[in-house]
Amino acid sequence: MSRLRLVLDTNVLVSGLLTQNSTPQRVYDYAIAQATLLISQTTLLELERVLIRPKFDRYVSLEKRLRFIASFVALAEHIEASIIVSAKGSFKRYLKGRA
Repeated sequence: MSRLRLVLDTNVLVSGLLTQNSTPQRVYDYAIAQATLLISQTTLLELERVLIRPKFDRYVSLEKRLRFIASFVALAEHIEASIIVSAKGSFKRYLKGRA
């Protein structure tokens, strides 16, 4: 049986890092242990942009946030994102058909 392939939203990753024993943290821990995490360059850039914000300093040190990013990059499978134009005309990047 092949491993489950998962794409985790940036909000899930950030919440999992910031909130111990939370559902997002359990989802992340499960994904690391039982699945293959997928990430695109776009998603990685968004995660980096969000986690370097000073507003998170009071919750988790910048050093720990940078280690989290490095760990996630090392664990995840890197793939290309597809760009989809929604009916409303906004652009969204998805890891379509990859998970």
